[in-house]
Amino acid sequence: MAEEIPEEKKTALLDAYVEILVSPFAEKYKETWEEETFWEAVEVFKAKTREIGIENPFDVLSKYKLVSYEMIRDKRKAGPPAFTRRNWKSPLVGEKVDVLGLVEKLHHISGSKYEGKEDIVVLDFWATWCDPCIVLAAELSKLAEKHIGRVAVIGINNDTPAKQRDVERIGAFFEEHREKIRYMSYVDNAENFAKSLGGTITYAGGENWFNARFEEALETSCHEE
Repeated sequence: MAEEIPEEKKTALLDAYVEILVSPFAEKYKETWEEETFWEAVEVFKAKTREIGIENPFDVLSKYKLVSYEMIRDKRKAGPPAFTRRNWKSPLVGEKVDVLGLVEKLHHISGSKYEGKEDIVVLDFWATWCDPCIVLAAELSKLAEKHIGRVAVIGINNDTPAKQRDVERIGAFFEEHREKIRYMSYVDNAENFAKSLGGTITYAGGENWFNARFEEALETSCHEE
């Protein structure tokens, strides 16, 4: 049986991975990709891995579905998700969404059920394996409690197509994180209905630019009352 890698070594390796193979290529993808520079960075990372005391870095990285340097290269070269890129604007902005119709097709697992009474709806798509999602959940809980009655925060889990066993597993996950996730929450259905979103959307994306857009929507809502 392979010896378990100590947590401190795993953390050191992941830090090195981000520092050497991720951050330097954050703005170098597609047309600006530098192939030779990447492979030079791989050699630096290999040396750092040996220094940390890990023989095979993919014993750790495979947990994140990274199994070869070629795969890492392909992911970095393709670039980050569109919604995280500078000046990106979602094609969904301005579209009307029937949120009540949406949640009726999902599995409700926690909190109250959405009834369409709030002026603003925040849809948070997340997964149990996404650590930053759980960190953000605590902030979204505070936001929902601060603007209760005006803002509905709805968490939608997209781990896998929602077979019954997945709903039960995610429900158990909620029990463990109930203190952080304190807003109404649903699990997407087997057809991934929530992912096919096609209220009016004023912002779609990650958390980086969320606050500014949220405050803008809140102010607009005040003026319309």
